[in-house]
Amino acid sequence: MKLKVNDSNPGQVSAEHDPALRSEVRDDNQREYLVELGPFQPRLPCFPTNPDIPQGKQNHFSPRWYDEYPHLEYSVEKDAVFCFVCSLFDDTPSKEKADPSWKTTGSTKHIDIQLDKEKRVAQIQEAQDLEYNRQIILILLDIAKTPRQALPFRGDSNEDGNFYQLVLLLSRHVPNLKRWLTDKRLNPYHVTYLSPQSQNEFIMLLEKELRGKVIEEVKCACMFSVMADTTPDEEHTDRLSVVLRYVSATGKPTERLLDLSKTEDKTGLGQAQDILSTIKRCGLNTDSLCFQSYDFAAAMSGEFNGAQKNLSELVGRHIPYIPCQAHRCNTVIEHSCNASAIVQEMFEILQALYVFFTSSTKRFQPLKDEITKVENCLMLRNLSKTRWSARAEKYLEQILLRSMFETRGFPIDRMIDNLTHALIDKEKLRTQLDDLPTILGLYNVEKKKKITSISRISTIADIFNSLPSAKKQCLEVHTMIKLYYTMPLTSASCERTFSAMRRLKT
Repeated sequence: MKLKVNDSNPGQVSAEHDPALRSEVRDDNQREYLVELGPFQPRLPCFPTNPDIPQGKQNHFSPRWYDEYPHLEYSVEKDAVFCFVCSLFDDTPSKEKADPSWKTTGSTKHIDIQLDKEKRVAQIQEAQDLEYNRQIILILLDIAKTPRQALPFRGDSNEDGNFYQLVLLLSRHVPNLKRWLTDKRLNPYHVTYLSPQSQNEFIMLLEKELRGKVIEEVKCACMFSVMADTTPDEEHTDRLSVVLRYVSATGKPTERLLDLSKTEDKTGLGQAQDILSTIKRCGLNTDSLCFQSYDFAAAMSGEFNGAQKNLSELVGRHIPYIPCQAHRCNTVIEHSCNASAIVQEMFEILQALYVFFTSSTKRFQPLKDEITKVENCLMLRNLSKTRWSARAEKYLEQILLRSMFETRGFPIDRMIDNLTHALIDKEKLRTQLDDLPTILGLYNVEKKKKITSISRISTIADIFNSLPSAKKQCLEVHTMIKLYYTMPLTSASCERTFSAMRRLKT
């Protein structure tokens, strides 16, 4: 039923009587007319049933509910019930749809709340508290990003962790957060989301979100390389770190940790299976796997039984293996030093000197005073037990630096002659550059911009970043450079995750 507007009587309103078809009541004239008309309560000979429910369990609307709930309306169009009072006012729920199975109308609770002022106030307060709790959760999620700075959530005490103390610190400046911690009405069950269980849940949520973003970036890159390494944690459990290298949407080579999981089988086949299962578990396509890089452990780099050989067999195609250059350099220096008794004796003497001076502050201070008097002198440092390349960085630098200052008879005349020729070539080039604007004038403005942008290219990165605009014309070149960027050089990112893992676990 629809009320029509009478042209002879402009005061007459127009409104649908069926609540499902009725538009929002905009003025008092419509509201008063609908009040006079009353709720829409049709009495059909047979009300429809839900065909999705088995026939023996079907229910339907009963007109007897009109007597029990006078403000109840039934829509023939939608086969649903509505509250007549709610449809007249904007500050109340406008439509209340019934259960399609018609097991219960739910009107008892709804109408009781609307007519009971105290219950209505409690309902409004509950909605406000719910929105307030959402705001608090957002603040806690922002604070939960402490792992970004390699900070653990908790330390030895649950009440003295970074997360808990940051919440207390921010509560001094955020009134809502302070109210959340102190107002017992908001926490009838003392739920503050600061417990170890809640913090672990925050970690899992952040891990899931971050992993999803990394997987999305890898899929957009269309090609990636895998790097892996293992180490025991504080609980003496072997952990496998799987890192992916890919090119981001901005053309930047990126390395991201994909997973840090427990591993039991330390053989080459077991490591390859763990790496492959991690890649597949994250929904990545192995067809996009271009390279693999590990350290020089036999289980990883073995030519016949190593992980690099087994991974290629499991995938069904050859995946180029690139040894970690950092480990290779370290191995070369280590074996070179072990082959020379003189070098070994030098390191032993330097280590003995370091121990002698640093074991006593009384001996170290005079050494420090004397070192400050010597120009370009370096302080004694402890030997690295794991990285022989670090020993070269510490001591070979002193040798090279000293030899540089002691060099005599450097061919300065040859340098001056080269500079003279360079100045002559520079003048020729400047003359040619003066004619360049005339040549560029033959081209339009758009071509000038392209030439200017190309002339600034000096590195491979500049080439890659300039190609997206011409990707269709230079697809093969673009793919080649992208593949070059995807190729890993070291597996150092895996070892950095181990350092972060130790900090978080301790």
